[in-house]
Amino acid sequence: MQLQVVADSRLVLLDAYTGYPGSVHDARVLRASPVFRLLTSNCPPASFHLLGDSAYPLTTFLLTPYRDNGHLTEEQRNYNKVHASTRVDVERAIGLLKGKWRRLKYLDMHDVDHIPQVIMAACVLHNFVLLTERHVDEDEIDADDTVVEADNNDACMSEASNVVADAEVYRRAIASLLM
Repeated sequence: MQLQVVADSRLVLLDAYTGYPGSVHDARVLRASPVFRLLTSNCPPASFHLLGDSAYPLTTFLLTPYRDNGHLTEEQRNYNKVHASTRVDVERAIGLLKGKWRRLKYLDMHDVDHIPQVIMAACVLHNFVLLTERHVDEDEIDADDTVVEADNNDACMSEASNVVADAEVYRRAIASLLM
């Protein structure tokens, strides 16, 4: 069963979406997710972006690594290195989730409709335990960790080719800032 998560540097799950079989491509799961619909219908602030692996599409709010075809520039290699070192937090969050709730792997679940509910319950418990163990106040999870809805504008939902071009320009700008 697929599980798509958005996590912060504290390994807190900010968004979780499940319900698709493991054979479904990550990009398809993303496009079906509520977080994707929210971000495409409400243009997030320019300073907001998520990091995703190369299975996801490059957008202005979802930065992916450059594909390494053997001809990457130094700037692109550096971007990929920084991208990977930051994106590792979501991998750590997933590893912690799987490790903490390892017993769920052995549940005898014949009703496929209940599997997503069990996964989401594990995600909620993951956050509860993480926040309780670290004594993090709810006040510390503030607007910095939430999507700020902006006015819906045409720049955010322009033609597909413009969105890809804008995303590439944005990724290039981020890469140059990292040098």
